[in-house]
Amino acid sequence: MNVENSPVVVRSERRGRVGIVTIDRPERRNALNLQVKQDLVAQLQALEQDEGISAIVLTGSGGYFVAGTDIAEMAGMRPGDHVRLETDRVFHVVRQLANPRPTLPPGMNSALNTEGKTATHSALARSSSGSPLSGASMISRKTCAAFSDC
Repeated sequence: MNVENSPVVVRSERRGRVGIVTIDRPERRNALNLQVKQDLVAQLQALEQDEGISAIVLTGSGGYFVAGTDIAEMAGMRPGDHVRLETDRVFHVVRQLANPRPTLPPGMNSALNTEGKTATHSALARSSSGSPLSGASMISRKTCAAFSDC
C-alpha cells in the first residue's frame, strides 16, 4: 500500500487538553482496514506522548463510530498475514491507553469516584457545530479529581 498517495482516513486535532482522533471512512462506515489501524496506532501513540493532553476522544465521521474490521480487505488474507501485519496492534494500543484509565462516552453524565471525590463528565467532546460527538469514546490519560482540571 502506498501511504503517500492514500487518502487521509484518520484525523486528529487538539482542543485544549483534549486530543480528538476521528476515523474518516464514512463510505465504509469507518470499517477498520490496515491503513486505518496503522494510522490510529500512530496518532494515538503521538497523543499519549504529549504531556499537554489529558484525555483522548476516539470517534468516527458520517454518523458512524466503527463498523468493525473491513471484511472486504480481510477476505483475501491468511491467518499468517494477520500475525505478520499485526492487525490486532491497534486494539492493544487502545487497551494500553484505557487501562487503568476510565472510558466514558461523551454526552452522557458519568461519575468517576477518585479518592472519595466525584467528578461529573457531561458532553466533554463536542463537534464544531457544538453538538456532542456521537459514538465517541474517551480514553483518559490520568485519573482526574474533576474533568475541568484535566
